Amino acid sequence: MIAFVTGATGFIGSHIADVLFSHGFQVRCGFREHSNIQWLRDKPFDLVKYSLFDSNSLSQALKDVDYIIHCGGTIMANKPEDFFRVNRDGTINLLKSALEHSPNLKRFVFISSQSVGGPAKSLSLPVNESNTPSPLTTYAKSKKEAEDSVLEYGKFFPVTILRPSAVVGPRDTAIFTLFKSIKKRIVVLIGMKPKYLNLIHASDLAEATFSAAVSENTIGKIYYVADEKPVSWNEIMTLAKKELNRNFTFNIRFPHFFVLSAAFTFEQIRKIAGKPHPFNLDKGRDFIQKYWVCSVENAKKDFNFSTKFSPEEAVLDTIRWYVNNEWL
Repeated sequence: MIAFVTGATGFIGSHIADVLFSHGFQVRCGFREHSNIQWLRDKPFDLVKYSLFDSNSLSQALKDVDYIIHCGGTIMANKPEDFFRVNRDGTINLLKSALEHSPNLKRFVFISSQSVGGPAKSLSLPVNESNTPSPLTTYAKSKKEAEDSVLEYGKFFPVTILRPSAVVGPRDTAIFTLFKSIKKRIVVLIGMKPKYLNLIHASDLAEATFSAAVSENTIGKIYYVADEKPVSWNEIMTLAKKELNRNFTFNIRFPHFFVLSAAFTFEQIRKIAGKPHPFNLDKGRDFIQKYWVCSVENAKKDFNFSTKFSPEEAVLDTIRWYVNNEWL
């Protein structure tokens, strides 16, 4: 079986490639020009240069594939329309090419995002797949429109959509900044009250991707995937402080209005500089939500989803990888 993985050079995609290979797949990893292939180097993968906007490269990448795992996309963009161009239009181009060049396609799996569903109203009422999506950000809206396109192509070949929660684990660069700050004895918290979220370790997400891809129960469906136990940012900080031996820290707590004001400022800087910035109004809106929590009951029922890493174990494994690889 041949599986083509988009975004394979990235944090999540590289873990998916590893797990698919461990299950006996021939893994074809797509990489773009100027991509860093450090997580794929010296591994038994077929590396294929491609672009979601180059039909010739897509035709070669998709030739004879049995499975497509689409986790390529962008989480930062200079202009709002760039999110839609890459995340929605790029997905549509991949779907069109799959229809033309992958006649034996057994499954198209789209790695979407928990953000499509939006935050929950309370800790006791996690968002589930039956809730009407409430994307807060341009990124989330672009992923929602990509989901719609994937489901539309479900009339031509089997499709499945996964909405992972916040992903952590080895190779993650997103949460690294947080732990780097704690290493310097600086702890940043947002708002006056605890905020909760679900986490999932990258290897658990990769295993979920495999399981969902080969299950007949998941065809045409959307699933949240996460460890089902929510954790607070305070708990994550406490774990990190203990693991990094930082019992004494300078704790800085920013109220919501300050976060949104700072986000607005960075948004204006982005417009002037003409370059995307990781912190903007969309991120600010994400950060001030109290409950990024979701239900995974459907995933458990349909493809026996479970996690090997608890949220605490996932955080510690991530930190220890940073330390062992001299990131921290």
